[in-house]
Amino acid sequence: MPVKWLWSVAPLALLIGSGVQAQTTVGTAPAPDGASTVLLDEIVVTARKRVETAQSVAATITVVDEARLAAAGIVNFSDISKVVPALNIADSPDSNQFAVTIRGLGSAPGNPSFDSSVATYIDGAFVSRDREFGASLFDMSSLEAISGTQATLLGKNSSLGAVNLVTTKPGTDVAFNTRYSHEFELKSDRIEAGIDVPLAPTLTMRIAGFYDSQGGPLRDVISGEKYRDRKGGGRLTAVWTPSDLVDVTASAQVTRNVSKGPNASVQLYGDAPGRLAAAFGYPGTPVSAYDQIAVYSPSIGGVRRNSLNSERGAVTANFHLGEGTLTSQTAYSASRGGVDLNGAYLPGDAHTAFIHDNSKQFTQELRYTGEIGPRFDYVAGIFYLYGTFKQKDAEYFDFPVGTTPLPFPVDGANNTDFKQTNKAYSGFTQANFKILDPLTLTGGIRYTKESKDADFARTLLVPGIYSTLLSPPVAPFSLSNDKGSIDGTVGLNYALTKDFLLYVTWGQGTKAGGYASAVSDLSKSFYKPEVAQTAEVGFKSQWFDRTLTLNGGYFDTNVDNFQVVIYDGTGFVVFNQNVKTNGLESQVSLRPVNGLRLSWNNIYSNARDAGNGTRVPLAPRWSGVVGAAYQFDLSAELDADLDVNMDYRSKANSQTIITGTPYLLPKLASLHRLNASVGVGDREQGWEVRLIGQNLTNQQVYGFNFPLPFVTSPPGTQSVVRFPINPRTVKLQLSFKM
Repeated sequence: MPVKWLWSVAPLALLIGSGVQAQTTVGTAPAPDGASTVLLDEIVVTARKRVETAQSVAATITVVDEARLAAAGIVNFSDISKVVPALNIADSPDSNQFAVTIRGLGSAPGNPSFDSSVATYIDGAFVSRDREFGASLFDMSSLEAISGTQATLLGKNSSLGAVNLVTTKPGTDVAFNTRYSHEFELKSDRIEAGIDVPLAPTLTMRIAGFYDSQGGPLRDVISGEKYRDRKGGGRLTAVWTPSDLVDVTASAQVTRNVSKGPNASVQLYGDAPGRLAAAFGYPGTPVSAYDQIAVYSPSIGGVRRNSLNSERGAVTANFHLGEGTLTSQTAYSASRGGVDLNGAYLPGDAHTAFIHDNSKQFTQELRYTGEIGPRFDYVAGIFYLYGTFKQKDAEYFDFPVGTTPLPFPVDGANNTDFKQTNKAYSGFTQANFKILDPLTLTGGIRYTKESKDADFARTLLVPGIYSTLLSPPVAPFSLSNDKGSIDGTVGLNYALTKDFLLYVTWGQGTKAGGYASAVSDLSKSFYKPEVAQTAEVGFKSQWFDRTLTLNGGYFDTNVDNFQVVIYDGTGFVVFNQNVKTNGLESQVSLRPVNGLRLSWNNIYSNARDAGNGTRVPLAPRWSGVVGAAYQFDLSAELDADLDVNMDYRSKANSQTIITGTPYLLPKLASLHRLNASVGVGDREQGWEVRLIGQNLTNQQVYGFNFPLPFVTSPPGTQSVVRFPINPRTVKLQLSFKM
């Protein structure tokens, strides 16, 4: 299905619109005449701190359940956009860092001290580093994404949206499940398993773990090494219900991740790259093919190495008091990351970097959910966060004269030490009041006091032009920022019928300012707080005994002091700009006959600079997923399903355009990946065999790029570092439950 066809029929989707985009399963209910009528099951969400159904929430929420995640083969953070079209996710040089955007706005990758404008949560507990969220993608019950400003209930860093991972909880009976998959094209293997063990009538436990070895499309032509990402981990979850009035869920998780090999290719202009490679003894080796790169570096023993170790624990206790529930949620996380990379992305040791960091975070939330009479319900609570992030960045340079834009060698080495401490206190409340039975008024407010303190120092390791003039030593110094903010939301919902909801909402969210760890001029590392305001109007509807879902929404978001970090080819630059986006979201889900589902989720987003109208990075105008799924019986014992879909996006910029500076980076090409999944299994015996194909047309495109560091290019051109999206993959997956 060519992507141009999608563009031609997009106006139909815009007329239909979307407020909630949800993956569902087939359900049946007896019709009055005894026949079976296909229904859309109620989809339960927890992202907003309470149990709700997706069609009743006046917000754009996407819910993807465990069955859909398994059928689509979702095991990586960057794969989520295949089933959640509102999200666009880009990788960075550090394979554990991501950039997440919703409706075209979010934070750029590559600076781990930066807070994301799209907040990430695990079982409702805030995660400050996206990399810790990505490491937790195993034994999942569901994935929930909520678009737009969500600062009142979710608070921390949810100025543009949030993603919540719901892990699998233990059952009351002994149960076991396992899943193994082998991918043939990139030679990847993954196994995960879980077991439920009842310890007492009131205490159950689940132990789950995984091991994953994934290949990538790139091979270093000098060393022959291919990309390989190995990770594994385990999670222990216990649920204690001593009475009907109390339930406690506790979890502890440990993950380890090591990746090696090239994860980026290059697009080269001019003869400087060849001269640089020859200077280090590798003449004629620079390549720019999609699946090849020459980036061998003797000082790091080959090519890039990346590691991440993380631990996290959480305890959530619910006390059911009369008509309400008091919830306490305590969470702690720690991670240690390291990356050793060839920063010149060419053979030799012209630029090597050894970056190691560690972070810790403690959060405590206490909230009460209650009702006053039949027309008024509310949530009120307090939130506390304490976190630290430390980083050591050793950079070594050895660029011969004539290979950079500068008329002298660029050499020397230095080490930058960075530490940021973050404290936040919040109080919040949100309430719903039924003015009339079909008409509900929603309002909420949140006050946050947040402080960030940063310590900086840069020491000389090896004298040279770079380490003494371009990035000179800096004596230790400290900066501090302390600010309070008031955010809130207001909305009006009108239930025309039990299956038709109209709504209008407005919300404001603030993401605190802070300090970037990877800037050339340490004194200019501060970035201001950003304030997002989102207005949304939409409808949610189901028709014909809920066999047809039509949802629609229009959104308008303005962000003052949007936080930007870019790499300009010599270093990171951080600044603020005013941006805005507006557009429409649409979702159609139809079950014309039992077992068959047709769906189309489509998003149009016009994200741009509020002043000059230039496009913001990682913001395609169009994105979505269109497809069909069919479930049927092969025999009395065997059932089967077939799912065919295409996820797509239009072209986009990869970095912010700076006024007065030519934009020479190539645009990220439009994407249209054809995917298919076919499975056969026995529900009674609990086994399934599934074949999953992704990007079946083998489209070779890139998800992110930035200027090749320091290497000169002819006027009007720019050599580029590019991060490829996986080519065609074919996976055989075996599952078993008992």
